[in-house]
Amino acid sequence: MACKTHATALLMLVVACGGGGAEEPVVDLETTTPALPAEMPAPPMESQAAAFDTAAARGERPLLREVYAWRGTARDPFRALVTLEQSGPELPDMVLTSLIYQPSDPSRSIAVFREVGNNDRHTVRQGDRIGRLYVAAIESNMATLTMNDFGTIRRQTYQLSRPGTP
Repeated sequence: MACKTHATALLMLVVACGGGGAEEPVVDLETTTPALPAEMPAPPMESQAAAFDTAAARGERPLLREVYAWRGTARDPFRALVTLEQSGPELPDMVLTSLIYQPSDPSRSIAVFREVGNNDRHTVRQGDRIGRLYVAAIESNMATLTMNDFGTIRRQTYQLSRPGTP
């Protein structure tokens, strides 16, 4: 009996508060365009996105979205500056191990470098590249490498000591 009394009291409370009355009309937000207040400018056409902003639908603020679109006309700002293909050994990582110098035709001279960390060997001529390093010159007992480090040109000359000299 106590349960029936509580249920009746709850029903009277709901009716007294206005519950159970007519339902609010349903509005399809995708097809209905909200009217903006006169003082607010209309949003730009690019900013209308697929997701609908309910605050803008009620007229509280214009619908504005931040949009990123890259059209390929300039460099993509989200692409890394140095990729794995462009990277490689640094200047301090290289050791000059041998040179074959031809005084009659210096363009045919060859230098052999070894990387300190992994012992990779690079046989190069003047004008060749090792990652970001560029072989600038090969002379009788030295070779010069340069590196463009984001606009700063770094140059290092590697000396090959002759046998019998300290």
